[in-house]
Amino acid sequence: MQFSMRRAVGAATLLVSLLVAPRASGAQLADSVRIAFGAPVWVRMRDGTEGRWQFIRASPEGLMLTRHSHGGDLQRVVPWSEAERVDTVVVGRPSGGRMLAGGLAGGFFGVLAVVFASGAAGPCHWDNGSCPGFGVALAAPAIVGTGIFTGAYVGLRRRPWHWSTAWRAPAPPVVPSH
Repeated sequence: MQFSMRRAVGAATLLVSLLVAPRASGAQLADSVRIAFGAPVWVRMRDGTEGRWQFIRASPEGLMLTRHSHGGDLQRVVPWSEAERVDTVVVGRPSGGRMLAGGLAGGFFGVLAVVFASGAAGPCHWDNGSCPGFGVALAAPAIVGTGIFTGAYVGLRRRPWHWSTAWRAPAPPVVPSH
């Protein structure tokens, strides 16, 4: 019983620390477009081509990008004059609600696993000293706790994301016609 309480307190402490921990990226940010190193970017060119890349760095001349391919890494420098728009992935914040929902779902499935495992173990015969379900009953707190922790972790890691424009080229000058 004491071991189960220690595990439960440890899991609760870990979950609370994940919720209140400061979120700061240690990645370097580009000077002109503010994109983290290694972030996925979607680059649209003025000629109509576009593609998904990983951001390396920005310079006054352009963007340095990389893409993994079967033959190795492909690196490319896109001049600012050729780029029309650069989008990057924006990921939502961790949510206590998603963690709670995941923990509840994980706990529910843990209880279901205990119920089905104890039923499948067979009936108890106390007169003979045999009770196969007793082992499942002893392991029940660990099984349910694992379900709760796993569900909460999945809820923490599951975040909404979308593409957002990080940089857009200024509109080309309009040439008056005579």
